[in-house]
Amino acid sequence: MFFVSVKKKIRLLSIYWKRKFSFAHFFSSLVNRKNAKRYAFVAGLFFLVIASATSLFFYQQFRTPESSSSPEVGFSSLSPSGSLGGEILPASCESNPGHCIQSSCDKNGCYCTAYEVVNCCVPNQGQACTSSANACGQTQSNGSIQCNGSCSSTPPANPPGYGNACTGATSSPNACGQTSPGGAGSIQCNGSCSGATGSTPANPPWLGVGCSSAANACGQTNSGTYNCAGTCSASTPPNSACPAPTLAFSANPVTIVSGNSSTLTWTPTNAASCWAWGGGIDGWKTPTGGNQVVSPATTTTYFMECWNSTSVSSGVKQAAVNVTVPIPTVDLKINGSNGPLNLTQGATKNISWTTANAASCTASSSDGFSGSKSVPTGEESVIANVTSNHTLTCLNSLGNGNSDSVQVNVSCSQSCGSWSNCSVACGGGTQTRSCTNTSCLPYIDTQDCNTSACGDYNWKEVAP
Repeated sequence: MFFVSVKKKIRLLSIYWKRKFSFAHFFSSLVNRKNAKRYAFVAGLFFLVIASATSLFFYQQFRTPESSSSPEVGFSSLSPSGSLGGEILPASCESNPGHCIQSSCDKNGCYCTAYEVVNCCVPNQGQACTSSANACGQTQSNGSIQCNGSCSSTPPANPPGYGNACTGATSSPNACGQTSPGGAGSIQCNGSCSGATGSTPANPPWLGVGCSSAANACGQTNSGTYNCAGTCSASTPPNSACPAPTLAFSANPVTIVSGNSSTLTWTPTNAASCWAWGGGIDGWKTPTGGNQVVSPATTTTYFMECWNSTSVSSGVKQAAVNVTVPIPTVDLKINGSNGPLNLTQGATKNISWTTANAASCTASSSDGFSGSKSVPTGEESVIANVTSNHTLTCLNSLGNGNSDSVQVNVSCSQSCGSWSNCSVACGGGTQTRSCTNTSCLPYIDTQDCNTSACGDYNWKEVAP
């Protein structure tokens, strides 16, 4: 025990020597006379160290030899009990019979003559113990305390999959069923994943926005909203939903004077096409509405019909334009005069006329002015023979007429022709002759003739 204490002191002095008394420091102290006291102290310590080292040498020489099968022991543990408690003991005390507490020496060396039996195991050896915890803090109590104080129970295995990579829970779906994956993590002790739960993605920006379906044949649509796929929820209305077309067709003015014009106007609804005919307006017309100017010569009826995109008809509509024709005007002149006119027989009659709204004209007289005449104007020359009333009658396109007359009086010498034979030979008869009066009008002059009574003119044959 003494040698153990000495060995410990030698170790401390060695450390102190290295730190405080290097050779340079010692040499300086020798030179410096002022440090004489320190030198004396150091010298004393030096001799003390020499003595301790000598004692340790003899201890190593005379200690109990170790087993030939075991290397030299080192001092690495403390005895937990016994008289050597707190002292340094060999690391494997179980292989030694005990600690040498008495020795004897002879010429062959020193030998241990008494040992202290040392218990190298912990006091609670053999008691039940709990293992150390695994990564999840779990333990198991199926072991006992060993000699060195450790527990024979090993930590339980970590839960299956613990620490493995994993992905957090998928997010809840948005309105379109879309989700987001969770974050990266690892399996925890309770089997859950440490990864964060995914965030619910935003709904598509178009979701729920108003929209219209494609149009049907007549342009109708339905309203809806855009769905998750970006398509409109509204469906195209059936063509059967197309309304039937309507048509308003009229003429303004309804009645015109021949030569003037009227305007036809049509106003369809829900129409895709329109056709008109009658009075020369045959053809396709604008289905959105329009107008057309017409100038019929006579009363005319116009027709129109419209259809929608599914060929449903509006029905035939009509508009009539009534044409009125004015009564003709007639102005007849002879020698520039409206008459009566006095001429001598053989004079020239310069006849002229002007008409309006006349479709035809006819002349009549007893002195060379007769027959169909031109319109609207005309003229001709005729020799005056007899007194006569000259008349020009004109008709419009509807057969309505008007006339104008000029009286021409012709003067001439009265004259007569020869008498005709008497109508009888006797007993009173008549005879005639042609005469012309002073108005140059012919007349028949008559007189009696052979007025004598007829005698008895019967002859009898007599004998000679």
